Amino acid sequence: MTTYGAMVIGLEDSYRGEPLEAQLSGYGITYTRIPGVIVDDQPGGMADHVDQAAARVLQRRELTKGEVGCALAHRSTWAALLSSSAQFALVFEDDARLTREPLDQNVKCVLDSEHPVVVLLDSYADHTVVSRRARHVGDVYRTLVPAPGAWAYALNRAAADVLLERGEPISSVTDWPARVAHKVSFHVTYPPRARVDMNVASNLEASRTELENEAPEAPVLKFARLALTLSHLRLLRNTRIYGSYAAYASHELRRLTVNKLSRSLGSRLQSHDHRSPLTLP
Repeated sequence: MTTYGAMVIGLEDSYRGEPLEAQLSGYGITYTRIPGVIVDDQPGGMADHVDQAAARVLQRRELTKGEVGCALAHRSTWAALLSSSAQFALVFEDDARLTREPLDQNVKCVLDSEHPVVVLLDSYADHTVVSRRARHVGDVYRTLVPAPGAWAYALNRAAADVLLERGEPISSVTDWPARVAHKVSFHVTYPPRARVDMNVASNLEASRTELENEAPEAPVLKFARLALTLSHLRLLRNTRIYGSYAAYASHELRRLTVNKLSRSLGSRLQSHDHRSPLTLP
């Protein structure tokens, strides 16, 4: 398998990826800088690049300018992979830092597939669920639902192709496009091969956290939303947005069930490490 090398996303005026580039060079991995996107600088601005009506359904809220720019930048890396002859690539945001070799035989073995595959080198552990019984390749575990976290990952050509489907205008956060994520096999490495540099401020993460914590959902509204989801009325009202029953079932039903069960019945892959993925039997 041929690799594109690594692509590092960062805003040109405030690029923070030099330490990561030095690490990549130490592992003999070539890299390319991918300019970050400020959506207001794009033709048509925010209005031409986001579907906020769809975002309110898929994300339960509108997307911020930073999230839309981030999604556009990641789309450019997927397109770059497809425009090359390479079979897979590494993608990093510029505040990612390696904790060990990012690309070894275990990761390559999982990526070597005609099926769309994404391997996360790190993720939000509290929302990453794996099965203890499922076959894994060394330290690479398949997740039961798409795991959030797009600051460090590898993907193959088939995944890049799928992730670019129905992607414009943007309707979901980068991790991961809700309309097509069900077509991709997501995996995570544990222990992680990368971490976010906590000494580097992330305006995107701060704005997302502020927005999501702005107004906690009232219990009665949460119950009503759950009833709409389980009764499939949400699908009937938003068929155009979901696009397919498979997308709805994955994004709304399977994800809901897996996340609820993992919190009530699950445990950590490594009980002593709160950063390890959650597991189900």
